Amino acid sequence: VFKKRVPLVRRAASQLRASQWLELLTLCQRADLTIKGVETGDPWLQLERITLAMAGHTVFFRPAGLSG
Repeated sequence: VFKKRVPLVRRAASQLRASQWLELLTLCQRADLTIKGVETGDPWLQLERITLAMAGHTVFFRPAGLSG
């Protein structure tokens, strides 16, 4: 992180609890495995969900086959 960005990163990091960051790290690991073909799924959707969660948005999942 560039020196001038440290306060911004600290402020952003404090928005979530440590347990939430650990959960996001696990999700990042799963996205990595998906990108490598070890797990199935859409890595772009996984990355989108991770990003939204980092921004503090609750992400709801709709089971496949259900419509709006």
